[in-house]
Amino acid sequence: MMQRLTPLDRLEVIKKYYQSGSSVVATRRLLTRELGRRHRYSAQVISRTVKKFESELTLQDNKLPKSQRNVRSDENIAAAAASVVDEPNLSITRNWSDRMRQCQRARGGHLNNILFHT
Repeated sequence: MMQRLTPLDRLEVIKKYYQSGSSVVATRRLLTRELGRRHRYSAQVISRTVKKFESELTLQDNKLPKSQRNVRSDENIAAAAASVVDEPNLSITRNWSDRMRQCQRARGGHLNNILFHT
């Protein structure tokens, strides 16, 4: 099965696991009888579901934290502008190398494209 288990599916796995005397193989057989051979769960899915339930005592999905995005606030803009003012040669060099890299990836690296078409 390639889809994630829903909380109700996890509950069914946990029930069958404890009904079968805490046996993964017996749980798999019970679930195969109910769901059919095409929709059965692997032993690994059953054991992971049971381990997660026993350690976290929940059937819910783990919500992964989203990475924070940089906010274009006045402070961030001012800090970027200050770094350009502090070292203008470094900023110009970095900008030039970024443009060269973009051109090489996109068009084969012709200097003409960098100078006259950006």
